[in-house]
Amino acid sequence: MEKEGGGGKRGGDGGLGAGGGGKALPLTIADGRLPIDPIDHQQSKIDNCEKAEIRNSKFETREAATEFRVSSFEFRPSIENRQSTIGNCPRADYERLALEIEQITGLPLALEAVYRFAVFLPSQQSAEIPVPNRFFCVSDEGEIKVRGLECRRHDTPPFVTRMQREVLAILAEARDFSTYCDKLREARKVYERYQERLRDGSVAVEELVIRKRLTKAPASYQKNSSTAIAARQLDRAGVKLRPGENIEFIITDADSSLVDDRVRAWTLWEGWRGYDVKAYAKALEKAFEPAAHFGRTVGSKQWAVSSGQ
Repeated sequence: MEKEGGGGKRGGDGGLGAGGGGKALPLTIADGRLPIDPIDHQQSKIDNCEKAEIRNSKFETREAATEFRVSSFEFRPSIENRQSTIGNCPRADYERLALEIEQITGLPLALEAVYRFAVFLPSQQSAEIPVPNRFFCVSDEGEIKVRGLECRRHDTPPFVTRMQREVLAILAEARDFSTYCDKLREARKVYERYQERLRDGSVAVEELVIRKRLTKAPASYQKNSSTAIAARQLDRAGVKLRPGENIEFIITDADSSLVDDRVRAWTLWEGWRGYDVKAYAKALEKAFEPAAHFGRTVGSKQWAVSSGQ
């Protein structure tokens, strides 16, 4: 279960829940009591949903439990703890809430962590719709949880992975949306230093190695993808490759009209070739985007954090 922050602003392109800020109260199910028939009790809230059937106060399907969860729970502050804030609710409050939900639904529910904030990134199809498999969040203990980002992929160059992890570590120090914006400016300086290292040629070439898994034999590739080009180079050099094996290469000139000059297999690397600064700069930019894209409109003021304002 994740804690929904009270201090963060909400917008369309992604989501950020941030703790801290004004007065708030621990969460509890409406009135602190277990409703006898929650679906009937809250029918007006699920006008367009099919009524979930309840047997012995337990749900027969996960779909029914989900419908119940989103339509029948009304979270209210417990009266005896009015001095608490949402950002500082004790873990026991969430454990109690989880227990109440479990008692009603009959489904086991464990509290994994309480998160200070979470950033859900938009889908590739729609920039206004966040997706559940691309996000990063920070627990109250400062632990960073990441899904779907470049630093989790096996084919990301170490140089890019390290930059993204440094950026996320800085953002993890944020306590609310305002400090998130401050930390983002600090993180941008790290990103710019990495870009500068690329431009001045001070990056060790082994930090730029890309690893890809072969899906077919080298001769079976029809298109000139980076993986196919590097695989053919190794095949000509006498290296026997099979589908499922990993190969490594460096991007040397991604836009070259000569196909074989676009990448070079790592084991065949010659130092004079150099690397494609533009291609790796784009990789850095893409890895920084999950942190930088986030913006919010508050009244008539746009928080344009992606542009550093």
